[in-house]
Amino acid sequence: MRLQQMYAEQIRTHYRLSFSECYGGTSFGYLDAHSLRDEELGKIITLYIYARYKADGALEREADRRVNQVCEEMGQKEVSGLFDVACGFLCLLRNGFVEGEEEVVLANFDRQLDWLCLALKEEDRDSLYGWIHYLLLRIENKQNDDLNFIRNKQNLICLLSYLDCEDVRGDDILLTRDLGLICSMRICPVIIEKLSTCEREDPHVTIVIPVRIDSEERSHNLDWVIEHLSHWINTSILVLEADEVPHYWLKEHYENVRYFFVEDHDRVFHRTHYLNRLIRMSETCIVGVWDTDVFVPEKQKTEAVRRIANGTVALCYPYDGRFCSLSEQKSLLVKAGKKRFSGRLSGDDVLSVMIHSFGGAFFIDRKLYLQAGGENEHFYGWGCEDLERVKRMEILGLSISRTSGTLYHLYHSRNENSWFADLANERRNRVEYLNVCGMDRAALLEYIRSWSL
Repeated sequence: MRLQQMYAEQIRTHYRLSFSECYGGTSFGYLDAHSLRDEELGKIITLYIYARYKADGALEREADRRVNQVCEEMGQKEVSGLFDVACGFLCLLRNGFVEGEEEVVLANFDRQLDWLCLALKEEDRDSLYGWIHYLLLRIENKQNDDLNFIRNKQNLICLLSYLDCEDVRGDDILLTRDLGLICSMRICPVIIEKLSTCEREDPHVTIVIPVRIDSEERSHNLDWVIEHLSHWINTSILVLEADEVPHYWLKEHYENVRYFFVEDHDRVFHRTHYLNRLIRMSETCIVGVWDTDVFVPEKQKTEAVRRIANGTVALCYPYDGRFCSLSEQKSLLVKAGKKRFSGRLSGDDVLSVMIHSFGGAFFIDRKLYLQAGGENEHFYGWGCEDLERVKRMEILGLSISRTSGTLYHLYHSRNENSWFADLANERRNRVEYLNVCGMDRAALLEYIRSWSL
């Protein structure tokens, strides 16, 4: 029941963020998961956004009525759980949806924090992260040193003392981002340094690559892909080879690349199983899942990571569906690196182009993805897992996004792990896909609970 409630809250928040992005674009600031989390205020904010989009005065008046009702009922809430209401009101004020002086409207929240900082329960992580976020917004970009500003800054430092390294290494993306901002503002730098979480502007990402080397081309392709990925800012790479004996080794020493070998005598490469192992091994909130032979322009990867870091999506593809398989000759030229790949291609450069692909590479919110089951290990060997992954996320109500641009696939010969292993395996994988597609959300959650992740 608790897991279902958490899923429901996350789904509602992701939906409101997607709705706001659709009808408000980038014109509204201070809009994030915390500001939209409260059930009623989340509806009110999206109602204001839609009212402005439609220029509908009646909808705006209805939103005003609901705000007044929330104000009347606010005293019934526990103080510790008011952070989502506080963030919601801050969003309303700063986007001009309601009138009022911020210091006056939010004064009651600020005063109650004096007591809460001394009484917050250790296990109440949601409140802790939410109040840290609220106080950061209250003092961010403020120059004055009035008493309320000083009080908020003091309370923020008090709340930071509730954190420990395990919290910081956890999976809360907004907390990681907030602590990075606090670090840059030089608020109690000794505490932040102890937490070891001074995030740089770009969030840290782990790229995971499961591999079985079945051709010389695939080995050379992986060399080039690792070299290409290793230069991305704030990126760690985990490569796992599973085979009877090792067939791959790193050709260079990379500070941000780790290689693992697992002895596996199965002729079928159980990719979904090894992906789950790699995802669980990852220590970052955002994980990129990569094939051994693909690449995308860096701006597409950066945009995909940004969308997940902002809390707007759970899964994002760093391309728009166009999966371009390069010819052997073009692949050799790209890997030779004699000149930068421009993306301009002739007919001779391309073997095929798919326009609705879901394979090759994608980024995930690690925590949400594992809660959604991770990879479905009922897919044994090649086939259908890329399609099932999307359908499962859709049925669970988790947000999926794509960036613009193409994904490029380097040439390699297609051997036994690039096809269904046999007819029985093909049938099993296809039936599993249909099985998942035929479920509603409740049935799928029950099915996922039966997996031994």
